[in-house]
Amino acid sequence: MQLARELGNMPANYATPTHLAQTAEHIAKSSKNISCKVLEKRDIEKLKMGSFLSVAAASTQAPKFIELRYT
Repeated sequence: MQLARELGNMPANYATPTHLAQTAEHIAKSSKNISCKVLEKRDIEKLKMGSFLSVAAASTQAPKFIELRYT
């Protein structure tokens, strides 16, 4: 809960897609019940997630779609 609050309060120039993806991967590595999948731009294009890519196009950062799964 505290981490979610910290990430939400970070300025956008620090909480970049890359930083958030690295944080998600770290969370998954530190827990055996959580898995992480990070989709890069080409993966997002293959899934035809045009609306997501349209929003991400306004950024200088490459888009990343992050899936954290609790099992």
